[in-house]
Amino acid sequence: MASPERIVMRVMVTGGTGFVGPHTVQHLVNDGHEVHLLVRSSDRIAPALEPLGVEGVTHTVG
Repeated sequence: MASPERIVMRVMVTGGTGFVGPHTVQHLVNDGHEVHLLVRSSDRIAPALEPLGVEGVTHTVG
């Protein structure tokens, strides 16, 4: 049986530095997806996420 074709997605995660977000990011990276985080400050990227190679995109509101 042939294995299904693998699709790699570029994913933007909001809330990636919160309580649930880092676990979601970890799973996406482990599955081979390209992950970007929408964050208020690049300083908010958790140390646990830095080794994963995710990119933080900073946004300001107001």
